[in-house]
Amino acid sequence: SFRFGGRSVQVGAQGLAAAMAMSCTAPSCDCEPWREKLEAARKACEEARYFEAVQLINSALEAFEASPTVAGACQGRRGLLVTEPRRFVEEADDSLQGATRIDLASLYAMRADILMNLGGLRRASGELEAASLLAPEDKRVSGLKEECAKLQKVQERGLEEQKELENQCKVPAHMLTGFLGAGKTTLLNHILQGSHGKRFAVIENEFGEIGIDDKLIV
Repeated sequence: SFRFGGRSVQVGAQGLAAAMAMSCTAPSCDCEPWREKLEAARKACEEARYFEAVQLINSALEAFEASPTVAGACQGRRGLLVTEPRRFVEEADDSLQGATRIDLASLYAMRADILMNLGGLRRASGELEAASLLAPEDKRVSGLKEECAKLQKVQERGLEEQKELENQCKVPAHMLTGFLGAGKTTLLNHILQGSHGKRFAVIENEFGEIGIDDKLIV
């Protein structure tokens, strides 16, 4: 793992080390259930309780979907707001107005922030795309979007480096087969006696009561 942009990036494992705070969009989080859950998710994220934060932000989105402010937009699209953010925003764009757009963008941005701390960069990118459609001028959304893109590049480089290391650890193997008298032993001896600077280990699989090839191989 390594540090990048204030987060600890770990390829192939869950858990990034830091979270970015997000302010609630209302002066008080006691007004609606989804605001309370959003605030709880934000606090859990600040305290690096990311798995708990995911559950809380999902509950906040479910509560927001059930609120009267988006009842019309969710009609015939039940569940999309939570599970497919971009599709929901694209389909319900005309039904989402003013503060509702800002509130939903803040929810998606919060979930993206949490997912980025868990290494779920691809999913976080989708959340931020939806948030950008809702609030294109929001600086927090654009900042998270830029950070997510950088983290994805770092993660991709890490995966490539890991793959290269794995390939370096592999030992190439070749199978030499052929009919009787085809020249297998002659070819093998030529390889073993050649001045190529390579080292070979030979595994011979010979059938018959009397071994012959083992005495012919150099």
